[in-house]
Amino acid sequence: MKKQLWLGKKMKIAVASYHRGFDLLSLGVGVLIGCFIVSLTYLTMHNSDMLSFQSMASQVSTTADACSLISQRIEPDGKPRISDEFSSNGVASDPAAEEEEEEDGFETPMCDTSSYRCDLCDINGDVRIVTGGDSPSVLRVAASSRSAARRSWQVKPYARKWDRAVMRGIKPVDVRSAASGGDAPPCAVAHAAPALVFSTGGYAGNYFHDFADVLVPLFQSAREFDGEVLLVVSHLNLWWMAGKYGRYFRRISKYDPIDLDNDGRVHCFSRAVVGLRADEDLTIDPGKSRAGYTMADFRRFMSATYGLNRHPAAKITEQPEKKQKQPRLLLITRSKSRMFVNADEIAQLAEQLGFEVVTSEAEHDVAKFSRVVNSCDAMVGVHGAGLTNMVFLPANAVVIQVVPFGGHEWIATTYFGNPARGMGLKYLEYAIDAGESTLTELYSREDPVFRDPPAIHKLGWAKMGEIYLKKQNVRVDLGRFRPVLEKALELLRE
Repeated sequence: MKKQLWLGKKMKIAVASYHRGFDLLSLGVGVLIGCFIVSLTYLTMHNSDMLSFQSMASQVSTTADACSLISQRIEPDGKPRISDEFSSNGVASDPAAEEEEEEDGFETPMCDTSSYRCDLCDINGDVRIVTGGDSPSVLRVAASSRSAARRSWQVKPYARKWDRAVMRGIKPVDVRSAASGGDAPPCAVAHAAPALVFSTGGYAGNYFHDFADVLVPLFQSAREFDGEVLLVVSHLNLWWMAGKYGRYFRRISKYDPIDLDNDGRVHCFSRAVVGLRADEDLTIDPGKSRAGYTMADFRRFMSATYGLNRHPAAKITEQPEKKQKQPRLLLITRSKSRMFVNADEIAQLAEQLGFEVVTSEAEHDVAKFSRVVNSCDAMVGVHGAGLTNMVFLPANAVVIQVVPFGGHEWIATTYFGNPARGMGLKYLEYAIDAGESTLTELYSREDPVFRDPPAIHKLGWAKMGEIYLKKQNVRVDLGRFRPVLEKALELLRE
């Protein structure tokens, strides 16, 4: 009986330790309690014929040893001892500060740095954004200086974290806790809507990267607020935001943007998100999206934003008695590199097969060109930024990507093929052979440019791009290309 009372006291101590401990050690303490329960069970089984006293003692001894190993994680005062291996991001935690913060209802601002695309902080509470100066900061104000003594993060809010070259030019934002009355400056402007902090620096200005690095990640991050969100922007380019993509930004947010670098005031919010949610280029993974968005949702959002009325592409019927419009094919031309040398011949072939052909180079006036794209049922273009305009095509339209010579099939599929399918479009790919490349006019067929493209790729992106992307134009073999256009017509019949 004394032993049972002793074990009962031990169990009470273990339970008390569990309730005062941290979640990280809850499993270990649970095992500790289990150990004492098992020991007590063995001790009370003295009438059982199944266990001898010796085996019972052996079992109790073994169990006690295991419990002793686990209990070494418990300090004499009953609080868990946290080693570096259990702390966030390898930084030791202060149990006293943790306990105080729990009592105050304060939680440490959490920044997720696991994504290769962009670090992301989602902060709730008394949030103050200090704009202007060399080091803009986002502060969550704690109730006391002790609970404010937490970790800090430096976040570069641009969705291309893995690209070290471009990230060197992105200004970091300091995200940390601050104590009220201490290093937390007073509010100059208070806002009811939450804040979303991001950058329009980097490659913004390149049409593909406009969408891949900013517009798609921003949709994924801000659309759930339905316009009730304040954009706090580093490297703010008003012409880019209010001019080129004015319609997009006016629909994403109902408010004028805040210039993070030059505003000079302290803006206060009850919630702030620093950084953008982002997956692969021109891709949204609905499993990772908070609202379950997809690229098809983004395409529909762009159609609504730019007032595009055609939703499904024209469906060709096999009934000749029915008068129907010819499906429209947009042939995207280029003026500097990767041009169609025989664009007129391609257009003539497409017309012979039954397409109405529209030939155009992508324009800087996004709203105007979006209407041209949306009026078409299929689009053909050489691998490049112009294909990004597929976001304006109607559902079930066909995208045909012509892949330059030089081993670009993976790049072509990853950057445009998979995104096209994700948008609810149909995708075809045509890779030219050496004879269709104008590189034959610059290099002999025995040159590594033709014999060993992987070796050219190993020279680095700059060298590879100089040869295969900047110097190369395309002369499509009409005999080889004809089946691709016929397949496009077939897809429009489905």
